Amino acid sequence: MNQDERRKIERRRNGGDYLLNDQQVALMAGVPARTVRFWRNSGILPFVKVGRHPRIWFSDFQKTFHKPSGKDAFEPVKNPVKIATARNIRRQK
Repeated sequence: MNQDERRKIERRRNGGDYLLNDQQVALMAGVPARTVRFWRNSGILPFVKVGRHPRIWFSDFQKTFHKPSGKDAFEPVKNPVKIATARNIRRQK
């Protein structure tokens, strides 16, 4: 990780954002960690690499799956878009 990437991470952390691993995102979304990896690899969920480890910014998770409804709170979107999972894509073929 170069100096510019470290500065970007520090700026976001100072703004109140924090990084999550796949397990944490899976618990919050109520899906298996394998699905979170699929979302990352297919480009549905943006991520950054910290060393060798992929991490997801909480604000990116919120923007992708939820709408903010107050300070540090989120609620599910009323009309959620169906997000593709590996199982659904295999079934379509």
